[in-house]
Amino acid sequence: MRQFFTPRELPAQLVARRSYGGSAYGLGRSRNRASPDYVVGGTIAACVGVWVYAESAQRDLNNPKEPLQGRRDRESQEVLEQNFVASRRNVDQGRWWTLLTSTFTHFTVPHLALNMMTLWNVGRVIVMLYGPSTYCLLWLGAGVGGSALQIYWSDIMKQAVKRKILN
Repeated sequence: MRQFFTPRELPAQLVARRSYGGSAYGLGRSRNRASPDYVVGGTIAACVGVWVYAESAQRDLNNPKEPLQGRRDRESQEVLEQNFVASRRNVDQGRWWTLLTSTFTHFTVPHLALNMMTLWNVGRVIVMLYGPSTYCLLWLGAGVGGSALQIYWSDIMKQAVKRKILN
């Protein structure tokens, strides 16, 4: 039994797996019947929801209509920075979950749009081929790994800049 398909066979395998059930690469495992549209769509909805929350907090913070509203929006901005931004400070203060929650944070409309288009096109194929649990593991692994690497790289760059300034 083969586990991998050639590029010519892949489209036929995607069509054959449209039921989202059956076996995976002929290994006899049954797939979860969750639709790729719902699995990936849920991830996209979460990303868009976090972006809308961040945009509304930032927009109101820059243009407060009344003093109380401005204070609430600063609190909203602090909630975002403390819970949705992967940083050395957050991890050092015990907010390890920011390594994961930062994967839902996007800063600009083009950033959000390009990432969500890519996720929609690639994520559904991953769900169709490997199932929703593998998709979730890939999302979590890539998100946490990427966030940890970003923090590590940021530390390296700060040390390099300090050395450059001191020398």
